[in-house]
Amino acid sequence: VAHLVSQFVPGVDVVFLDTGLHFVETLQFRDRLHTELAVTVVSATPELTVPQQAERFGPDLHLRDPASCCRMRKVDVMDAALEPYEAWVTGLRRADSETRRSTAVLEWDARRGMVKLNPVAARRSAAGSTTTLVPTLTRS
Repeated sequence: VAHLVSQFVPGVDVVFLDTGLHFVETLQFRDRLHTELAVTVVSATPELTVPQQAERFGPDLHLRDPASCCRMRKVDVMDAALEPYEAWVTGLRRADSETRRSTAVLEWDARRGMVKLNPVAARRSAAGSTTTLVPTLTRS
């Protein structure tokens, strides 16, 4: 999605939700987006680091209270990051999970009061995929 949009809107902001729990490869991919595409990567991070969260709320909050953990590490962070925008674009796909089966290509995000575009919502998993919208980035 970032590659496609960058072709039409060079310098477009790409919000990266940095939960503090990503695999090294995910962070490397984020860095490659920044250096290889015409996008501006905006990293959105939670108020507390993972160790600070564990100190304040105890270890393994994601196991004891997944809703609170998700709210602190993802939902609140994304809400704040999207505040300056009028719309946002996601990479959600219906095939990713049962809870995403009804994802529309164009939605009204009532909680945030903005348009939400899911351009690859109908794209199937890699096994049944017809085309790839995002090319493989070259390795440095």
